[in-house]
Amino acid sequence: MVWSARIPEGAQAPAGISPDGGALYFSTDRGLVALDSKAGARLWNVPGALSRYATPLVDSDGTVYTVGGYGHAGLRAYTSTGKQKWSHPEMGTFQSPPVLTPAGELVAGNYQGEIWRLTRDGEILWSGSVPGHVNGEFGIGPGGEVYAVEDPGKLHAFGPDGERTWGPLEEYQDQVHIGTGVVATPEGPVLTTGWSSNVHCRDPRTGQSLWEYSAALGRRRQPGDESGWGNTLLSSTPALSPDGKTIYVAGMGGLLTALDRDGNKLWAVETGLEVPHSGVQVVEDGTIYVGGERPGGVNAYNPDGELLWSYHTKDPNANAAISVRGNLVYLATSQGEVHALSADALAHRAELQGAGKEEPVPRIEVGEGYVVIGSVRLPRRRG
Repeated sequence: MVWSARIPEGAQAPAGISPDGGALYFSTDRGLVALDSKAGARLWNVPGALSRYATPLVDSDGTVYTVGGYGHAGLRAYTSTGKQKWSHPEMGTFQSPPVLTPAGELVAGNYQGEIWRLTRDGEILWSGSVPGHVNGEFGIGPGGEVYAVEDPGKLHAFGPDGERTWGPLEEYQDQVHIGTGVVATPEGPVLTTGWSSNVHCRDPRTGQSLWEYSAALGRRRQPGDESGWGNTLLSSTPALSPDGKTIYVAGMGGLLTALDRDGNKLWAVETGLEVPHSGVQVVEDGTIYVGGERPGGVNAYNPDGELLWSYHTKDPNANAAISVRGNLVYLATSQGEVHALSADALAHRAELQGAGKEEPVPRIEVGEGYVVIGSVRLPRRRG
């Protein structure tokens, strides 16, 4: 572990990370919290109840966008130092985070079913609505198409101009698992995880199913197959490999599954974790990170499903959310713990343990005005 810190407010969603990787941003019931990513020190906080399920959106210029919960309604933009740039308090309360389109515009949807497209300066370009709550991260197509999930899981599609193109999909078999996001692939087809423990791939123009993978069956669903059952076999937002050829999805039952782009199962492994909506993340080198609950922790896998390493918090009941930047994995819990982990160090430790070797004891050197622990040199406090 590189460092650990506490934020008494607790974190339910993964951290937003600044463009330079120097700061972490957390949405909490008590406000927006910024931590230094190098040591975990608190940089600043802005009070006000935010949606704890919505990760702060961080723009390429460092602007941080947040959405409010009860008592602090609205969509807001802050500088990297916590100064408010603009706000729309009239937009009500939110469950889902805002997202950016390929054109650099914002899309946000509230718990009252209203949807907006805005400029980065907060100017509203258009608005639309769905009958129920917006609940789940928007999917944004390569042409700026907007895919929204309405509670209890009905999928809607809007064009870049805000005109509805199709939806809602009403059948239970078609409904999206609430809280998961919609993934619009670069080629256009839309991926969702369903209440029926299935993964759907849909035509972006019509919403028609191109294929459906059933976790209950362990294969693609064929005509005549019964509908899937249960909502715990699959419960995470689908994640794509860097080359876009593989889909990864997991569930509260602990199974991580890899599919090819035609919906055929490549492999599946037990993680030992209850994996929430945002629990599967894939980085540029193809490593798959799975964060989970009970016990709170994170596992790392290679593209073939081989476990590289695992890390668990001391609290067996912790709810964990993960964010990844380069070699560092940030694990935050609803109990208020934040752990910064070195993926390389954990992989090295796992290799040593696999070879039956012990990890070497870090070198400790105390000098005039400094102390060295391992390869890290720190100023020495006097007193």
